[in-house]
Amino acid sequence: MALAMTADPVERRNAQRKENALIGMGQDDIPRTEILTLNEILHRYVFIRDGSQVADLEHPQSVFTLADFKNSLAGSKHQIIDAVGNSKSASASKLWLESRERLEADTLTFHAGAPRMTLCPSGRRALNIWQSHVRCEVPIDWPSLAAYFVDHVNWLWGEDAEAFLDWLAHIEQKPGILPHFGWLHQSRTHGTGRNWIASVLTRLWIGNVAASLDLAGLLDGGFNDRLSRCMLAIVDEVNEGGGANIYKTSNRLRQIVTPEHREINPKYCRKRIEHNAARWLIFSNHTGALPLDEHDRRFWVVCHQGEAKAAPYYESLYDLLSKPEFIASVGEFLRQRDISTFNPGQRPPMNEAKVAMVEFSQSAEDAISKAIVASWPTDVITASELNDEFATLQVYSNNPITKPSIRHAMDRAGICKLKKIRLGYSTENCYAVRNHGHWQKCEAAALNAEISRVRNGGKSAAMKGAG
Repeated sequence: MALAMTADPVERRNAQRKENALIGMGQDDIPRTEILTLNEILHRYVFIRDGSQVADLEHPQSVFTLADFKNSLAGSKHQIIDAVGNSKSASASKLWLESRERLEADTLTFHAGAPRMTLCPSGRRALNIWQSHVRCEVPIDWPSLAAYFVDHVNWLWGEDAEAFLDWLAHIEQKPGILPHFGWLHQSRTHGTGRNWIASVLTRLWIGNVAASLDLAGLLDGGFNDRLSRCMLAIVDEVNEGGGANIYKTSNRLRQIVTPEHREINPKYCRKRIEHNAARWLIFSNHTGALPLDEHDRRFWVVCHQGEAKAAPYYESLYDLLSKPEFIASVGEFLRQRDISTFNPGQRPPMNEAKVAMVEFSQSAEDAISKAIVASWPTDVITASELNDEFATLQVYSNNPITKPSIRHAMDRAGICKLKKIRLGYSTENCYAVRNHGHWQKCEAAALNAEISRVRNGGKSAAMKGAG
């Protein structure tokens, strides 16, 4: 069903996100109980040895426990002849389970674009629950219909629109090849129509889109079944860039975005391993949307500066959502788009939007560590000199470099511990600011000489210049 344009934009967006989540998972119809013959059951259902599960070939996302399968087909009977020649009714599901004609596989997996029977990541024979998308017939005027989608993408993505459209076309044309990057779209203006883009994509790849995904809940929780069968994960709003645990958040995010395979842990079903095909599209209204650093290869960041358009513009867009021929037209546009120059392994550019996000994500400890690496006039620095630099952060006192947050920041910046050496009448740890491999091999005399190469006044002047 199409979403009506309501007077309350917040209410409309919330309703739209709920509908997208249902459509993206393929839950748009409530079927009636079926009465099937034994022959129909033998050709349609597959027994999965791992956990005694049953998969439906017509609806690959439907996987039952054996008990649930028997209950769902309790009304399906088959006439058999008993030992004395009498005809009687027997459970068709029971006869299916005992039949040598029964279809079966060792386990289940999801591998976009692969054959129905394939191998799971561990090498076992697996039933592939991926299914190609069936849409209505493509209309003759599909280019003009698809233009509504393309024009809106061009407005929201600006100079990065062509790259984003290539990325979407790659999902349509090569669903089993996972690009190394996703998209993070930032806009401080509400109501620009980004959720309409999400609505189109959930209808385009129905059943394989994790729409309105709760990223914070996914990072903190143990159940990840929303990512099962997922070719596109859409996060409607995120602001995970600040706070004391930003690097823990970053590491958890990397673990769910980049792996080749993913263990799916449903809340009420058996675990399985799937081939990861999930691309990420994240929307945010905040500069600090995600904790990114200057080495990030996972996200292409876009910042949209435009104001929302007039209401009639969006009314015409939302009317299109109820037209299957429009969705088919967008699919045809992506199917025919030339992506011969698209590189799924490319590194997203460090553009102005991404620089701003990286700077917002940087902690004070990281800023000082990077300043030391960039400006300290010698390659080797003492522990006391490091403590003096970090002492400018008033939250720390009494040997700051022993604090975990500072040690982690030094490690990220490349400041590496060497050895303890004698300096005057005392001994002290020293660290390599750069050229760690060289200084790791040096004796104490060479380290001492490098530390003493610049007087204290020159070191202070260098750091003041950096500030």
